[in-house]
Amino acid sequence: MTALAPEVTAPFALVLMACTTSGHSFGGSPTGDTEPSFSQQPGSQSISSNPSTGSDAALPSPSATSAGPLPELPGVPFISNPAFPDCVHPGVNKDCRDGWCRIPAGCYVYGSPEDELDRAKYDERQARVTLTRDFEIQATEVTQEAWLETGWPVPSVLEDSSISHCTAPECPVNRTSWYWALRYANWLSEQRGLEACFEMFECKEATEDWLDFACKVELRADTIYDCHGYRLPTSGEWEYAARAGTTTSYYSGPMRSTSRSGSCDFNPELARVAWYCANVPNGGTPRQMEQPVGLLEPNAWGLYDVLGNANEWVMDHLAGVSWADPYPDPEGELVDTRSGVARNCAFFGWNTLCRVAQRLTANRASRFAGFRLARTLGPGTPPTLADVREPPETAR
Repeated sequence: MTALAPEVTAPFALVLMACTTSGHSFGGSPTGDTEPSFSQQPGSQSISSNPSTGSDAALPSPSATSAGPLPELPGVPFISNPAFPDCVHPGVNKDCRDGWCRIPAGCYVYGSPEDELDRAKYDERQARVTLTRDFEIQATEVTQEAWLETGWPVPSVLEDSSISHCTAPECPVNRTSWYWALRYANWLSEQRGLEACFEMFECKEATEDWLDFACKVELRADTIYDCHGYRLPTSGEWEYAARAGTTTSYYSGPMRSTSRSGSCDFNPELARVAWYCANVPNGGTPRQMEQPVGLLEPNAWGLYDVLGNANEWVMDHLAGVSWADPYPDPEGELVDTRSGVARNCAFFGWNTLCRVAQRLTANRASRFAGFRLARTLGPGTPPTLADVREPPETAR
């Protein structure tokens, strides 16, 4: 289980200021959280396959950057981080179909090096994490089109707010609570003939503004990893899938040395894979917003927008603490508490918030994030040193 005392991270203090002014609620009661309005005015917002068209600002094009090619990862087991030579990462081979990507069991180094800008002292202390089960994860964040199949209203379009959101069906659903994400996971499990992972009861139904929806939640399996239905990924699974064998600040490459904490700087490595504050077009409105999923480059496992566009809920309940090292199948227990964890950065986030290692704490009942689902596929076979057939390579 987790070790050491919790720490409020420095980046969290910064995002708290930014997101409080934008209507996001972190950590405390969601009371006072307001919803954005998405009644589209005639001629105002147009989302197409090229969302940069019609932007009010002269923003750099992701395709017109000086970034080099994305990192090439070995297709056979390799040592991703030489500081942890006994942690063998499986070969990184894209295996995606019908919107889901298969991720094999294996070991990786969670967290960030001590010299990474805006790194949290305890929250991101590096640890060897071994996932012993193969799993699948959605290639994109859940879209509004997919959400509307449930018959539920889209939470990001309910009321007025100081922040705009994309209303196109191919944009990610955003401003969901953790509880609504679990309800959607149960719904999809039932649609596909799988046993739902969660027992949700004594639910406090949402008010008209959806501020107070919450339930008691119990897991229908011994651990999160033992559930066979759809669920949120654990934080350990999310980072493993996002990194895809890389060790840099972004899976597309390093953070620029000129990056500053809390500053919206254009970084070619980040802009090619993530919608964030420096490259999100306004779409003809005075404010930035999410973009349709899957327009930028995916990581080596085939995941899109795993950095940028929308924050993403994960199963975990606690950020700000160190993980044990090594740590197999981390955070497998479901803890029924209002404290939740989100990964990824939002479309208005700045460079350091979009680091792969960044974690955020938020009240699970608040309408704060989007999400992508995962599902355990069964026991896997993490590679060992005997499987490393080539000299150890270090991913970018």
